[in-house]
Amino acid sequence: MRVLHSSVSVIALLFLAMLPVTATAETLQRETVKAWEAYIRHVDANMHARAVGGAPFLWVDEAADRAERLRKGEILVSAAGDNCPEKVAHGLIHHWVGAAFIAGAGVNDVLAVVQDYDRYKDYYAPNVINTKRLGRAPVPEKLEQKFSLLWVRKILFVTAAIDTDYESRYVQAGAKRWYVVTQSTRVQQIDKYGQPGQRALPPDEGSGYIWRIYTIARFEQRDGGVYAELEVLGLTRDIPPSVEWLLHPLVQRLPRDAMTAILQKTKNAVQSLVEARKELRESAGPVPIG
Repeated sequence: MRVLHSSVSVIALLFLAMLPVTATAETLQRETVKAWEAYIRHVDANMHARAVGGAPFLWVDEAADRAERLRKGEILVSAAGDNCPEKVAHGLIHHWVGAAFIAGAGVNDVLAVVQDYDRYKDYYAPNVINTKRLGRAPVPEKLEQKFSLLWVRKILFVTAAIDTDYESRYVQAGAKRWYVVTQSTRVQQIDKYGQPGQRALPPDEGSGYIWRIYTIARFEQRDGGVYAELEVLGLTRDIPPSVEWLLHPLVQRLPRDAMTAILQKTKNAVQSLVEARKELRESAGPVPIG
């Protein structure tokens, strides 16, 4: 089972879209990392409360009308908290949450699509270029694994590429509930991607489009389908004051658009799988008795 790996690129796409006006060198500072780690501890505590029943398991259930809207076909995406992005020393923490409802599907259908590495280039084109499983180690009541992801974004005359490694932890929180926590362990900008002289810059160096990525995916089967949620967090460089007025609207719009597209593509893939299985059963005809 694998997390929706393309979701980890949502925040990165935001800063790649800003590439032409922020492509100066930047180095990640230790105090920025400390602020990020403190924020993640808070997010982890919140997820633990959801898992043990101290809070609703799904973000969907925190408002009366969300589940109904999803069942009618909407995809909901929102900034998490009032300050998004949150400014920290020399950086920004972006935190978004979104959800979709996949009617007629079971949680195993969703996980089957999530496992399908070979088709990620089809599901999440054109930005996801390649994924590769690095290893998997089963442990009691959970599953831990590592994978790599390469994605590319072209803006005007500049092509940016990021090569990343991740660790995922799967936890079954009930008979029909799963959640997955994924965090980046390596983020490297590829300089001059696709050109002579292409090279990977050292981790935490480059243009600062994205330094850290952290996601939580939640799945719950009920109401005749599966509710699929994504929380996506990213640590990036701060926006230069000289262009903040220009980029602030993008900070609010691009993550919303990117998450909506990812949730819709995932929903489409699961629905296609469910339909294909239905057609296969129908073509096989009735099972003979005796």
